[in-house]
Amino acid sequence: MIKKLSKASFMPVLLVVLMGGATVYAAGPAVVNLGMAGNYVILSKSGISTVPTSAVTGDIAVSPIGATSITGFGLIADGSNIFSTSAQVTGKVYAANYTSPTPTNLTTAISNMETAYVDAMGRAATVTELGAGNIGGLTLAPGVYKWGTGVTIPTNLTLSGSANDVWIFQIAQGLNVAGGKSVILSGGAKPENVFWVVAGQVTLGTNSHFEGIVLSQTAIHLLTGASVKGGLFAQTAVTLDSNIVTKVSFSQAPVVVSTTTSPSASGSTQTPVLTSTSNNTSGYNPGTSNNQITQNTQTVVCPMGDVFNIADGKRCTSFVSSVVCPIGQVFSIVDGKRCTSFVASFGQTLIYNVSAMARSFNSNLTMGNRNEDVFRLQQYLNNNGFTVSSSGSGSKGNETNFFGPLTKAALKSFQEAYRPEILTPLGLQIGTGFFGNSTRAFINSR
Repeated sequence: MIKKLSKASFMPVLLVVLMGGATVYAAGPAVVNLGMAGNYVILSKSGISTVPTSAVTGDIAVSPIGATSITGFGLIADGSNIFSTSAQVTGKVYAANYTSPTPTNLTTAISNMETAYVDAMGRAATVTELGAGNIGGLTLAPGVYKWGTGVTIPTNLTLSGSANDVWIFQIAQGLNVAGGKSVILSGGAKPENVFWVVAGQVTLGTNSHFEGIVLSQTAIHLLTGASVKGGLFAQTAVTLDSNIVTKVSFSQAPVVVSTTTSPSASGSTQTPVLTSTSNNTSGYNPGTSNNQITQNTQTVVCPMGDVFNIADGKRCTSFVSSVVCPIGQVFSIVDGKRCTSFVASFGQTLIYNVSAMARSFNSNLTMGNRNEDVFRLQQYLNNNGFTVSSSGSGSKGNETNFFGPLTKAALKSFQEAYRPEILTPLGLQIGTGFFGNSTRAFINSR
Protein backbone atom coordinates (compact mmCIF):
# COMPACT_ATOMS: atom_id res chain seq x y z
CA MET A 1 0.00 0.00 0.00
CA ILE A 2 1.27 3.50 -0.80
CA LYS A 3 0.26 6.33 1.50
CA LYS A 4 0.93 9.94 0.52
CA LEU A 5 0.97 12.87 2.88
CA SER A 6 0.62 16.46 1.74
CA LYS A 7 3.83 18.26 0.90
CA ALA A 8 4.71 21.68 2.26
CA SER A 9 4.61 23.86 -0.80
CA PHE A 10 7.57 25.99 0.22
CA MET A 11 10.09 23.16 0.46
CA PRO A 12 9.16 19.86 -1.14
CA VAL A 13 11.53 17.20 0.13
CA LEU A 14 11.08 13.50 -0.50
CA LEU A 15 10.68 11.48 2.67
CA VAL A 16 10.92 7.71 2.50
CA VAL A 17 9.81 5.49 5.35
CA LEU A 18 10.51 1.80 4.95
CA MET A 19 7.86 0.01 6.92
CA GLY A 20 6.24 -3.00 5.46
CA GLY A 21 6.76 -1.66 1.92
CA ALA A 22 4.94 1.62 2.64
CA THR A 23 6.23 4.90 1.27
CA VAL A 24 5.13 8.27 2.66
CA TYR A 25 6.06 11.79 1.67
CA ALA A 26 6.67 14.86 3.83
CA ALA A 27 8.64 18.09 3.83
CA GLY A 28 11.95 18.93 5.49
CA PRO A 29 11.46 21.83 7.96
CA ALA A 30 13.69 24.79 8.73
CA VAL A 31 16.42 24.33 11.30
CA VAL A 32 15.62 25.13 14.95
CA ASN A 33 17.69 28.03 16.29
CA LEU A 34 19.15 27.29 19.72
CA GLY A 35 20.36 30.81 20.38
CA MET A 36 22.97 31.02 23.12
CA ALA A 37 21.97 27.56 24.32
CA GLY A 38 24.00 26.36 21.35
CA ASN A 39 27.17 27.33 23.20
CA TYR A 40 26.79 24.18 25.30
CA VAL A 41 26.68 20.45 24.69
CA ILE A 42 24.74 19.85 27.93
CA LEU A 43 22.48 22.49 29.46
CA SER A 44 20.20 21.81 32.43
CA LYS A 45 18.03 23.74 34.84
CA SER A 46 18.18 21.21 37.71
CA GLY A 47 21.62 19.62 37.58
CA ILE A 48 24.10 17.43 35.71
CA SER A 49 25.48 14.29 37.34
CA THR A 50 27.79 11.51 36.23
CA VAL A 51 28.95 8.15 37.45
CA PRO A 52 32.62 8.36 36.41
CA THR A 53 34.17 8.13 34.05
CA SER A 54 32.35 10.01 31.29
CA ALA A 55 33.93 11.85 28.36
CA VAL A 56 32.13 15.06 27.37
CA THR A 57 33.39 17.19 24.50
CA GLY A 58 32.02 20.73 24.70
CA ASP A 59 30.94 23.12 27.46
CA ILE A 60 28.31 22.12 30.01
CA ALA A 61 26.20 24.39 32.23
CA VAL A 62 23.42 24.63 34.81
CA SER A 63 21.08 27.52 35.58
CA PRO A 64 19.38 28.89 37.62
CA ILE A 65 20.84 26.36 40.05
CA GLY A 66 24.44 26.57 41.29
CA ALA A 67 27.57 24.45 40.86
CA THR A 68 26.67 22.12 43.72
CA SER A 69 24.16 20.54 41.32
CA ILE A 70 27.02 19.36 39.07
CA THR A 71 28.16 16.12 40.67
CA GLY A 72 30.63 13.37 39.88
CA PHE A 73 32.84 15.57 37.69
CA GLY A 74 35.45 16.58 40.27
CA LEU A 75 35.21 20.26 39.36
CA ILE A 76 38.29 22.48 39.57
CA ALA A 77 37.42 26.17 39.88
CA ASP A 78 39.24 28.54 37.57
CA GLY A 79 41.01 31.50 39.20
CA SER A 80 38.49 33.87 37.62
CA ASN A 81 35.57 31.90 39.08
CA ILE A 82 33.82 32.41 35.75
CA PHE A 83 33.99 28.68 35.02
CA SER A 84 35.34 25.37 36.26
CA THR A 85 37.10 22.50 34.55
CA SER A 86 36.91 18.74 34.85
CA ALA A 87 39.08 15.85 33.68
CA GLN A 88 35.88 14.41 32.19
CA VAL A 89 35.02 17.52 30.17
CA THR A 90 36.95 18.73 27.14
CA GLY A 91 35.62 22.23 27.54
CA LYS A 92 34.43 24.41 30.40
CA VAL A 93 31.82 23.99 33.11
CA TYR A 94 29.51 26.88 34.00
CA ALA A 95 26.97 27.48 36.76
CA ALA A 96 24.62 30.31 37.68
CA ASN A 97 26.51 31.15 40.91
CA TYR A 98 29.80 31.80 39.13
CA THR A 99 31.24 35.26 38.51
CA SER A 100 29.82 37.66 35.92
CA PRO A 101 29.19 37.45 33.00
CA THR A 102 28.34 33.77 33.52
CA PRO A 103 24.97 34.24 35.31
CA THR A 104 23.67 36.63 32.65
CA ASN A 105 24.90 34.42 29.81
CA LEU A 106 23.24 31.38 31.34
CA THR A 107 19.94 33.16 31.92
CA THR A 108 19.86 34.00 28.23
CA ALA A 109 20.92 30.47 27.24
CA ILE A 110 18.16 28.90 29.34
CA SER A 111 15.61 31.28 27.86
CA ASN A 112 16.83 30.44 24.36
CA MET A 113 16.61 26.71 25.17
CA GLU A 114 13.00 27.07 26.28
CA THR A 115 12.17 29.16 23.23
CA ALA A 116 13.75 26.54 20.96
CA TYR A 117 11.60 23.87 22.62
CA VAL A 118 8.41 25.87 22.03
CA ASP A 119 9.45 26.65 18.46
CA ALA A 120 10.27 23.04 17.59
CA MET A 121 7.22 21.57 19.33
CA GLY A 122 4.99 24.04 17.51
CA ARG A 123 6.09 23.26 13.96
CA ALA A 124 3.40 21.92 11.63
CA ALA A 125 3.60 18.14 11.47
CA THR A 126 3.92 16.33 8.15
CA VAL A 127 3.71 12.81 9.60
CA THR A 128 1.65 11.89 12.64
CA GLU A 129 1.54 8.83 14.90
CA LEU A 130 4.00 6.90 12.73
CA GLY A 131 4.27 3.26 13.81
CA ALA A 132 2.04 3.99 16.82
CA GLY A 133 5.21 5.28 18.46
CA ASN A 134 7.46 2.32 17.59
CA ILE A 135 9.94 3.53 14.96
CA GLY A 136 12.60 0.87 15.31
CA GLY A 137 13.87 -0.54 12.01
CA LEU A 138 12.63 2.38 9.91
CA THR A 139 14.51 4.65 7.52
CA LEU A 140 13.23 8.22 7.72
CA ALA A 141 14.01 11.19 5.51
CA PRO A 142 13.46 14.86 6.43
CA GLY A 143 10.17 15.94 7.95
CA VAL A 144 8.28 16.90 11.07
CA TYR A 145 7.03 13.80 12.89
CA LYS A 146 4.51 14.06 15.70
CA TRP A 147 3.19 11.64 18.30
CA GLY A 148 0.58 12.12 21.01
CA THR A 149 2.20 9.22 22.85
CA GLY A 150 5.69 8.15 23.77
CA VAL A 151 8.21 6.86 21.23
CA THR A 152 10.40 3.76 21.44
CA ILE A 153 13.38 2.72 19.33
CA PRO A 154 13.74 -1.00 20.05
CA THR A 155 15.90 -1.64 16.95
CA ASN A 156 18.21 0.59 14.92
CA LEU A 157 16.66 3.69 13.35
CA THR A 158 18.16 5.28 10.21
CA LEU A 159 17.74 8.91 9.15
CA SER A 160 18.59 9.31 5.48
CA GLY A 161 19.14 12.66 3.82
CA SER A 162 21.63 15.31 2.77
CA ALA A 163 23.77 17.59 4.91
CA ASN A 164 21.16 20.37 4.72
CA ASP A 165 18.09 18.27 5.51
CA VAL A 166 16.30 18.67 8.84
CA TRP A 167 14.28 16.32 11.04
CA ILE A 168 12.04 17.31 13.94
CA PHE A 169 10.47 14.67 16.18
CA GLN A 170 7.66 15.99 18.42
CA ILE A 171 6.95 13.53 21.23
CA ALA A 172 4.17 14.19 23.75
CA GLN A 173 5.42 11.68 26.29
CA GLY A 174 8.77 9.89 26.75
CA LEU A 175 11.49 8.70 24.39
CA ASN A 176 13.25 5.39 24.99
CA VAL A 177 16.13 3.85 23.04
CA ALA A 178 16.77 0.18 23.76
CA GLY A 179 20.14 -0.99 25.01
CA GLY A 180 22.73 -1.56 22.31
CA LYS A 181 20.61 0.10 19.60
CA SER A 182 21.51 3.14 17.51
CA VAL A 183 20.18 6.12 15.66
CA ILE A 184 22.14 6.05 12.40
CA LEU A 185 22.58 8.96 9.98
CA SER A 186 23.15 8.24 6.31
CA GLY A 187 23.50 10.09 3.02
CA GLY A 188 25.38 13.00 4.58
CA ALA A 189 22.76 13.80 7.24
CA LYS A 190 24.14 15.76 10.20
CA PRO A 191 23.22 15.40 13.89
CA GLU A 192 22.96 19.19 14.31
CA ASN A 193 19.94 19.06 11.98
CA VAL A 194 18.07 16.42 13.98
CA PHE A 195 15.81 17.67 16.80
CA TRP A 196 14.16 15.39 19.33
CA VAL A 197 11.55 17.51 21.15
CA VAL A 198 10.27 15.50 24.08
CA ALA A 199 7.69 16.51 26.66
CA GLY A 200 8.49 13.52 28.88
CA GLN A 201 11.63 11.79 30.07
CA VAL A 202 14.34 10.68 27.65
CA THR A 203 16.17 7.41 28.38
CA LEU A 204 19.05 6.15 26.27
CA GLY A 205 19.69 2.49 27.01
CA THR A 206 22.93 0.80 27.99
CA ASN A 207 25.56 1.00 25.24
CA SER A 208 23.12 2.65 22.85
CA HIS A 209 24.22 5.34 20.40
CA PHE A 210 22.16 8.45 19.73
CA GLU A 211 22.46 11.25 17.16
CA GLY A 212 20.82 14.65 17.32
CA ILE A 213 19.77 17.46 19.63
CA VAL A 214 17.49 16.55 22.52
CA LEU A 215 15.17 19.29 23.78
CA SER A 216 13.45 17.77 26.79
CA GLN A 217 10.83 19.45 28.93
CA THR A 218 11.83 17.14 31.77
CA ALA A 219 14.90 14.90 32.30
CA ILE A 220 17.45 13.14 30.13
CA HIS A 221 19.02 9.89 31.40
CA LEU A 222 21.94 8.13 29.74
CA LEU A 223 22.42 4.58 31.02
CA THR A 224 25.83 2.94 31.30
CA GLY A 225 27.98 3.23 28.18
CA ALA A 226 25.47 5.15 26.05
CA SER A 227 26.94 7.69 23.63
CA VAL A 228 25.54 10.85 22.04
CA LYS A 229 26.68 12.94 19.13
CA GLY A 230 24.68 16.16 19.32
CA GLY A 231 23.45 18.00 22.40
CA LEU A 232 21.39 17.47 25.56
CA PHE A 233 19.10 20.28 26.71
CA ALA A 234 16.89 19.51 29.71
CA GLN A 235 14.44 21.66 31.63
CA THR A 236 15.12 19.46 34.65
CA ALA A 237 18.16 17.16 35.07
CA VAL A 238 20.70 15.31 32.93
CA THR A 239 22.24 12.13 34.35
CA LEU A 240 25.26 10.33 32.91
CA ASP A 241 26.85 6.97 33.67
CA SER A 242 30.23 6.42 31.98
CA ASN A 243 29.00 8.02 28.77
CA ILE A 244 30.49 9.74 25.73
CA VAL A 245 28.79 12.99 24.72
CA THR A 246 30.19 14.94 21.76
CA LYS A 247 29.10 18.43 20.72
CA VAL A 248 28.45 19.33 17.08
CA SER A 249 28.01 22.72 15.39
CA PHE A 250 24.55 23.90 16.35
CA SER A 251 22.42 26.60 14.74
CA GLN A 252 23.22 29.29 17.26
CA ALA A 253 22.43 32.72 18.47
CA PRO A 254 19.67 34.73 16.86
CA VAL A 255 21.10 37.38 14.54
CA VAL A 256 22.16 40.29 16.74
CA VAL A 257 22.48 43.75 15.22
CA SER A 258 24.27 46.12 17.58
CA THR A 259 24.63 49.87 17.48
CA THR A 260 28.24 49.37 18.50
CA THR A 261 29.03 47.37 15.41
CA SER A 262 28.40 47.94 11.75
CA PRO A 263 27.14 44.95 9.75
CA SER A 264 27.04 45.30 5.99
CA ALA A 265 23.82 46.68 4.60
CA SER A 266 22.16 45.72 1.39
CA GLY A 267 21.66 48.19 -1.39
CA SER A 268 23.14 49.72 -4.49
CA THR A 269 26.89 49.51 -4.90
CA GLN A 270 26.99 52.69 -6.96
CA THR A 271 30.18 54.73 -6.40
CA PRO A 272 29.23 58.00 -4.69
CA VAL A 273 30.20 61.42 -6.01
CA LEU A 274 32.44 63.38 -3.63
CA THR A 275 32.27 67.17 -3.35
CA SER A 276 32.80 69.61 -0.51
CA THR A 277 29.99 71.31 1.41
CA SER A 278 29.19 73.17 4.58
CA ASN A 279 25.98 71.25 5.29
CA ASN A 280 25.37 67.76 6.63
CA THR A 281 22.20 66.02 5.43
CA SER A 282 21.04 62.45 5.59
CA GLY A 283 17.96 60.56 4.48
CA TYR A 284 16.34 61.81 1.31
CA ASN A 285 13.72 64.21 0.14
CA PRO A 286 11.44 62.55 -2.43
CA GLY A 287 11.03 65.90 -4.15
CA THR A 288 14.69 66.31 -5.02
CA SER A 289 16.83 64.67 -7.64
CA ASN A 290 19.70 63.89 -5.28
CA ASN A 291 20.31 63.61 -1.57
CA GLN A 292 23.50 64.30 0.31
CA ILE A 293 25.19 63.23 3.50
CA THR A 294 28.27 65.00 4.78
CA GLN A 295 31.12 63.36 6.64
CA ASN A 296 33.50 66.02 7.95
CA THR A 297 34.07 68.17 4.81
CA GLN A 298 33.08 65.60 2.17
CA THR A 299 29.64 64.97 0.72
CA VAL A 300 28.33 61.83 -0.93
CA VAL A 301 25.65 62.53 -3.54
CA CYS A 302 23.27 59.62 -3.98
CA PRO A 303 20.44 59.13 -6.50
CA MET A 304 16.95 60.18 -5.46
CA GLY A 305 15.46 57.54 -3.19
CA ASP A 306 18.83 56.44 -1.82
CA VAL A 307 20.88 57.46 1.19
CA PHE A 308 24.58 57.21 1.93
CA ASN A 309 25.33 53.87 3.56
CA ILE A 310 26.77 54.62 6.97
CA ALA A 311 27.55 50.94 7.53
CA ASP A 312 30.54 50.88 5.19
CA GLY A 313 31.22 54.50 4.33
CA LYS A 314 31.17 53.83 0.61
CA ARG A 315 27.79 53.13 -0.92
CA CYS A 316 24.34 54.51 -1.59
CA THR A 317 21.47 52.51 -0.10
CA SER A 318 17.69 52.66 -0.40
CA PHE A 319 15.92 54.47 2.44
CA VAL A 320 12.50 55.96 3.03
CA SER A 321 12.88 58.95 5.30
CA SER A 322 14.58 62.34 5.51
CA VAL A 323 16.15 64.52 8.14
CA VAL A 324 18.65 67.37 8.14
CA CYS A 325 21.37 67.24 10.81
CA PRO A 326 23.78 69.92 12.05
CA ILE A 327 27.38 69.90 10.86
CA GLY A 328 29.34 67.20 12.67
CA GLN A 329 26.35 64.92 13.20
CA VAL A 330 24.62 62.18 11.23
CA PHE A 331 21.04 60.94 11.13
CA SER A 332 20.46 58.17 13.67
CA ILE A 333 18.86 55.28 11.85
CA VAL A 334 18.47 53.56 15.22
CA ASP A 335 15.30 55.42 16.14
CA GLY A 336 14.44 57.31 12.96
CA LYS A 337 14.09 60.62 14.79
CA ARG A 338 17.34 62.21 15.86
CA CYS A 339 20.78 63.39 14.86
CA THR A 340 23.80 61.74 16.47
CA SER A 341 27.41 62.82 16.85
CA PHE A 342 30.14 60.78 15.24
CA VAL A 343 33.92 60.95 15.18
CA ALA A 344 34.91 58.63 12.34
CA SER A 345 36.64 60.03 9.28
CA PHE A 346 35.23 59.48 5.85
CA GLY A 347 35.78 55.92 4.66
CA GLN A 348 35.85 54.48 8.18
CA THR A 349 33.13 52.30 9.62
CA LEU A 350 30.49 54.09 11.66
CA ILE A 351 28.03 52.65 14.16
CA TYR A 352 24.62 52.31 12.56
CA ASN A 353 22.99 49.53 10.61
CA VAL A 354 21.14 50.75 7.54
CA SER A 355 18.77 47.75 7.70
CA ALA A 356 17.12 49.35 10.76
CA MET A 357 15.22 51.79 8.55
CA ALA A 358 12.67 54.17 9.98
CA ARG A 359 9.38 53.13 8.48
CA SER A 360 5.92 51.99 9.51
CA PHE A 361 5.14 48.52 10.79
CA ASN A 362 2.91 46.70 8.31
CA SER A 363 2.94 43.10 9.52
CA ASN A 364 1.64 41.25 12.56
CA LEU A 365 4.31 39.71 14.79
CA THR A 366 4.12 36.88 17.28
CA MET A 367 6.25 34.32 19.13
CA GLY A 368 8.70 32.52 16.88
CA ASN A 369 8.88 35.19 14.15
CA ARG A 370 12.35 36.06 12.84
CA ASN A 371 12.62 39.15 10.65
CA GLU A 372 13.72 42.78 10.45
CA ASP A 373 10.42 44.03 11.89
CA VAL A 374 11.12 42.13 15.12
CA PHE A 375 14.49 43.88 15.32
CA ARG A 376 12.81 47.27 14.82
CA LEU A 377 10.10 46.45 17.37
CA GLN A 378 12.73 45.56 19.98
CA GLN A 379 14.48 48.85 19.25
CA TYR A 380 11.23 50.76 19.63
CA LEU A 381 10.41 49.10 22.94
CA ASN A 382 13.91 49.61 24.33
CA ASN A 383 14.00 53.24 23.21
CA ASN A 384 10.64 53.97 24.83
CA GLY A 385 11.29 52.52 28.28
CA PHE A 386 9.90 48.99 27.78
CA THR A 387 13.13 46.99 28.09
CA VAL A 388 13.22 43.70 26.22
CA SER A 389 16.28 42.57 28.16
CA SER A 390 18.51 44.33 30.68
CA SER A 391 21.63 42.77 29.14
CA GLY A 392 22.72 40.44 26.37
CA SER A 393 20.55 39.59 23.39
CA GLY A 394 17.54 41.90 23.16
CA SER A 395 19.03 44.61 25.35
CA LYS A 396 19.38 48.16 24.06
CA GLY A 397 22.03 48.17 21.35
CA ASN A 398 21.88 44.36 21.11
CA GLU A 399 18.44 43.90 19.55
CA THR A 400 17.80 40.70 17.62
CA ASN A 401 15.48 39.63 14.83
CA PHE A 402 13.88 36.90 17.00
CA PHE A 403 10.48 37.29 18.72
CA GLY A 404 10.81 35.25 21.90
CA PRO A 405 9.41 35.37 25.45
CA LEU A 406 11.37 38.53 26.34
CA THR A 407 9.95 40.46 23.39
CA LYS A 408 6.47 39.26 24.23
CA ALA A 409 6.78 40.34 27.87
CA ALA A 410 8.04 43.82 26.93
CA LEU A 411 5.27 44.21 24.38
CA LYS A 412 2.63 43.21 26.94
CA SER A 413 3.93 45.90 29.30
CA PHE A 414 3.77 48.45 26.49
CA GLN A 415 0.21 47.46 25.61
CA GLU A 416 -0.91 47.77 29.22
CA ALA A 417 0.79 51.15 29.60
CA TYR A 418 -1.33 52.39 26.70
CA ARG A 419 -4.43 50.38 27.62
CA PRO A 420 -7.00 53.04 26.58
CA GLU A 421 -5.49 53.35 23.10
CA ILE A 422 -4.58 49.71 22.40
CA LEU A 423 -6.53 47.30 24.60
CA THR A 424 -9.79 49.01 25.54
CA PRO A 425 -11.04 49.25 21.90
CA LEU A 426 -10.58 45.47 21.74
CA GLY A 427 -12.43 44.88 25.00
CA LEU A 428 -9.21 43.77 26.72
CA GLN A 429 -7.59 44.76 29.99
CA ILE A 430 -4.45 42.63 29.92
CA GLY A 431 -1.77 42.82 27.22
CA THR A 432 -1.55 39.89 24.85
CA GLY A 433 2.04 40.22 23.63
CA PHE A 434 0.71 39.86 20.09
CA PHE A 435 1.77 42.65 17.73
CA GLY A 436 -1.46 43.04 15.80
CA ASN A 437 -3.49 45.76 14.10
CA SER A 438 -4.32 47.80 17.20
CA THR A 439 -0.76 47.94 18.52
CA ARG A 440 0.73 48.56 15.07
CA ALA A 441 -1.68 51.41 14.35
CA PHE A 442 -0.89 53.06 17.67
CA ILE A 443 2.88 52.89 17.18
CA ASN A 444 2.67 54.00 13.56
CA SER A 445 0.65 57.05 14.61
CA ARG A 446 3.20 58.28 17.16
